[in-house]
Amino acid sequence: MFKKVALVLAAAIGLAAVGYASMAMTVVMRSDPGTVLTMNASDRLPLTARVMAELRVQSWDGCPPSDRNVSALGQTLRGYGLEGFDNERVLETAHHLISLGCDVNEAGATGQAPIHEAILYNETEVVRFLLANGANPAVKITVPSTNSSESLQHYDGMTAMQFALELDNRAGGKAAPRSEIVLLLQRHSS
Repeated sequence: MFKKVALVLAAAIGLAAVGYASMAMTVVMRSDPGTVLTMNASDRLPLTARVMAELRVQSWDGCPPSDRNVSALGQTLRGYGLEGFDNERVLETAHHLISLGCDVNEAGATGQAPIHEAILYNETEVVRFLLANGANPAVKITVPSTNSSESLQHYDGMTAMQFALELDNRAGGKAAPRSEIVLLLQRHSS
């Protein structure tokens, strides 16, 4: 009797695992690249979904298009420093996307390239990563004329250095300074 119960229980667990893996695979394969990239970098998802997302990311043969008004690279780097994301995996995925041909200087819908977003969120390691992988600190923020946000329009035309200094000036000492980022940008420019 014990053997029969153990076999039935093992079969049920096996079927549940296969069912879960099948569901995770379906979700990953039907999701847009932005969702797959987010799943790949998450620590909160079960291992099966993360592994399948990683396999899909590794299967891409070019920079995937994103329908979230941000480049695939920008989408990936937004996870850096957020709770529930593995920073190392975020950077590994970003490096893979660059190797696939994703433009490290491509601006998103707000006109900011990934280096500007890294400066905005004061992520020194992401700025270092981007500079090491070809980011141009002279690339300017180009806010689309259709964007009526006065706040964003204020930054239009700023380089990475100008943007970092302006954010520090506007914070008035209330936020963490971007002094390390400014030093990185200065060293890179010289």
